[in-house]
Amino acid sequence: MSGRIEEFTVLCAIVPEGIDSEVNAILTPLIEQAKPDYWVLVQPESYILFFRTSKGGRTKSNAFQKSVRDLDLRNERVKDILFGEETGEMVVDMSWFGKVKDMPLGEVANFAEKKARGSSSRSGRRGTGAETNSAGGLA
Repeated sequence: MSGRIEEFTVLCAIVPEGIDSEVNAILTPLIEQAKPDYWVLVQPESYILFFRTSKGGRTKSNAFQKSVRDLDLRNERVKDILFGEETGEMVVDMSWFGKVKDMPLGEVANFAEKKARGSSSRSGRRGTGAETNSAGGLA
């Protein structure tokens, strides 16, 4: 099938200390529980989760962030995780069964990553505010 436009809520989760096998083993089950339409581990420090907005994307994104916040009370390795969330249209290749086949394309992911990186420069962590900085995009 050819690509089509779909609205996504994109969540970038940055682990400032980097992602190793221990952190991956902690976060992967939480990611799978959140049921993103697509997700990718971008080494050395980021996960990017793509949720279709029409399928409850914002709610799923918020639930994942809450599960990580709850976990960080018990696990030092994820206490400084940073989040950036953005919603917008992306080009996506879907299967005949309505599943996302490959990583959606669009600048929305870059904006989510910039928000996550921007949150580290403010006093509060895990910000999803509109502040952007000169951090490089995912492209």
